[in-house]
Amino acid sequence: MEAIIHIGAYKTGSTALQYALAQNADNQSTYYYPQAGRQFSDMSDRHIGLRYAMSEASADETGLVKTLGLTDPKVRADYREKFIRELDAELQSVPKNKVVIFSDEALFLFPDKAMIEACCDFINARFDRVKVVCFVREPISYLQASHSQAIKMGEACTFSEHSKQRLEDTLFLKALRAWRDGFGQERLVVAPYQGDIVETFAELVGVDIPTLEIKHGSKNISLSKLGTELLRVVNTKSEPQLRPKSIRAAFGAYMVGDKGELSPLTKRDIAASFEQEREALAAEFGVFTELTSSEGTASHSQPEDGKAQALNDVELDAIASVIFSLGEKITVNQQKVTKSRRRARKLEETVLDLEAKTLAQSEKLDIVAQELDQTRIARSTAEKTIAQRNKRVAELAERVVELNDELKRQQQENAQKNQEIHALIESKISSRIKRALQKVGLARNS
Repeated sequence: MEAIIHIGAYKTGSTALQYALAQNADNQSTYYYPQAGRQFSDMSDRHIGLRYAMSEASADETGLVKTLGLTDPKVRADYREKFIRELDAELQSVPKNKVVIFSDEALFLFPDKAMIEACCDFINARFDRVKVVCFVREPISYLQASHSQAIKMGEACTFSEHSKQRLEDTLFLKALRAWRDGFGQERLVVAPYQGDIVETFAELVGVDIPTLEIKHGSKNISLSKLGTELLRVVNTKSEPQLRPKSIRAAFGAYMVGDKGELSPLTKRDIAASFEQEREALAAEFGVFTELTSSEGTASHSQPEDGKAQALNDVELDAIASVIFSLGEKITVNQQKVTKSRRRARKLEETVLDLEAKTLAQSEKLDIVAQELDQTRIARSTAEKTIAQRNKRVAELAERVVELNDELKRQQQENAQKNQEIHALIESKISSRIKRALQKVGLARNS
């Protein structure tokens, strides 16, 4: 069985690809997209749990890892066992001819050596063929997109600050080398991000991903130039975790689109900073053999640092303050709505509980009523039986009286007969005695 591990990179259409893979993963597809590792709130399309299961807990981890309690070694170990158990159960029913695909751009963002080695051992134990796929994006659009995403996440750095930090850490080279060292050069497939990411990926790994009815390109679009700068200023008003969630949602819905052009000077600086990495990527992975045309010239009228041309800093700050204030009010209202919903749920639960208790009491009353009906029936039957028995007793009593009367008559008749018999006997005895005496007297005389 073959496994494909898609590791990103970050901001190369991963969200759209994961959405397409998840939506089309049915029994008719040529690939299998596991459920294990994807059950995390709104992140159900990416295998975010794969990295959690393959890495050790760390006390300095933040974000969702901390929220889920996976910084605790025991909780992390329990999750690893759960992930392995669920994935192995799924794989038992997967046909051998299907390609199993995993996808999570965080695997590229956090290329920890121990995690990659653990992932390699884990995958090798279950699959005989493995590919690690990574897309890379030309540096200028990549930096603009990654800066937009950083601003969405709550950072307040300027485009220059963000670009400098990312270029110093290398955009792609560090992560690609880590995955190559873990899985081997022959297993690592690096391709440029261009065109339709779903079609490119499907052709690259040899699977069929049908066209979606919902356009996958609408997933996680970068902010516009004005949106990025305005939200960046909003972010300066508070810590990231304190920024109302409604603000990001509003910007993501209404402030997306053209990221704008950078000045020629900014482009040249980025190209110069990226050149050493570009040469290494070209030599080691066969990408960026030359810079693309998107890094060419641009209008000198474009401002540095991605700031909005139509608004000055004071205006941006004022608008940001209004947005933040509205966001706080929206958050308060949302909290009130949430509390109201909780109260409503509690009332509903109370009503349901009362209904359940009422139903239980009604069922008990029905049982009691049935028992009463049965008792009435039994009583009626018993009364009929008693009446029948009483009637029989009365009949027997009458018969006894009749028999007693008959017995008395018989006794009377017997007594009368006895008297008659006694009288007859006495009469006969007397007659015999007289005759005897007469005979005796005659004998004496003679």
